[in-house]
Amino acid sequence: MQWARQACQIDPAAISGVLVRASRIDLAVALQAAGEVTAAQRICAGWPRAREAGDLYYQAHCLDVLTKLGLQAGLFWAAAGDR
Repeated sequence: MQWARQACQIDPAAISGVLVRASRIDLAVALQAAGEVTAAQRICAGWPRAREAGDLYYQAHCLDVLTKLGLQAGLFWAAAGDR
C-alpha cells in the first residue's frame, strides 16, 4: 500500500490523467483490502470527474469498488431489510 500512496503523491501535472486516475484506483483497492473503507470511499467519490474526462475504465472501476465496499458494510442488505 505504501507504493500506491507514493504513486498518488506524484504531481498530477507531470503525468497523464489516465495514470493519475489509475494510481488512485490502485490505492482504493489496496485500502479496501486493508479494511480502510472511508479512505477508499473518498478516493472513489471522484468517479464523476472520470465521466467528465471520458475515462470509462476508471469510472467503472470506482463504481465496482464502491459496490464491494457497500456489500462489505452490509449497506445493501440493510436497505433491502434482509438483515
